[in-house]
Amino acid sequence: MSALPPVSPEAASARPARASRLFGDLAADRFEILRLALSPGEHWRYAIDPGCALMAFNFAGPAILESSGGNPVSFSGASVAFCPAGSSAGTEASTLVWPADTNRTALLVTLRPEFLREMIGARRTALGTRFVQAIFEDAGAPVVQPLHAALAQWIDSLKAPSIQGAAAKSLWAEGKLRELMALYCFAPETPEEEFFCTRQKRLASERVERAKAHMQANLDETLDLKALAESVGCSAHYLSRTFSEYCGMTISQYLRQIRIERAASLLSSGRYNVSEAAIEVGYNSLSHFSKAFQKEKGCLPSRYVPQAA
Repeated sequence: MSALPPVSPEAASARPARASRLFGDLAADRFEILRLALSPGEHWRYAIDPGCALMAFNFAGPAILESSGGNPVSFSGASVAFCPAGSSAGTEASTLVWPADTNRTALLVTLRPEFLREMIGARRTALGTRFVQAIFEDAGAPVVQPLHAALAQWIDSLKAPSIQGAAAKSLWAEGKLRELMALYCFAPETPEEEFFCTRQKRLASERVERAKAHMQANLDETLDLKALAESVGCSAHYLSRTFSEYCGMTISQYLRQIRIERAASLLSSGRYNVSEAAIEVGYNSLSHFSKAFQKEKGCLPSRYVPQAA
């Protein structure tokens, strides 16, 4: 993957971000879903393959799309940016930059343009102008949209696929990709006039879903309620109350639940022992992990046997 020289001091001093592949293979499947883990305290950059389109899920803090020939495009936390192949004023390559002390994880979806066009096909007539330009003309500015509730739920659905086997997982991941494009490219416009109570309920639901998505993407991090609330645009008290109303459990209970579900999945894979699984999902104390696991699963992690589907 080659990239043109970055255009800002931040990008120039940034370290290359390492991506771990979750699903798909760019060569075989023409798409891949990647996760970036970004340590705080340093600038990070990720060079976008000029032959690919890319969707960048930014969970918290600012991110910047830069190129040598176009104006930088900033997008905030809890947002998704769609970058056309060779985007930003027709340059050959672009770079995503995360400033220091911001979001520590990001989800990236890389697609071959021809694969994306095949997926959309005759549905092109239902697309807005900016998506027609981005998908079928590899032109126009990146499209940035909020990480709304349906997209947050889509991210949540990636955490524990029930499919086994490489071929089945590849087909499952392709289906999830099609679902993503339907949610993102064909999302209905928000009505200009909306009843106040309806709008408040929608915003509350979206904040809860964004908070869930953020926790899911940062299982190994200590919960900072104030920072979590700020990332979704509300106070800690409001988020705690709203989360409990919508989910029937506290934020801490939800975080414990998804951490243990992930740990159980890791243990079931046979590639992690109890200590490794505990660290992977954010437990530094093995005794605390064992207590939490027993509370959620009814047994100690060392005795866990996954139930047959």
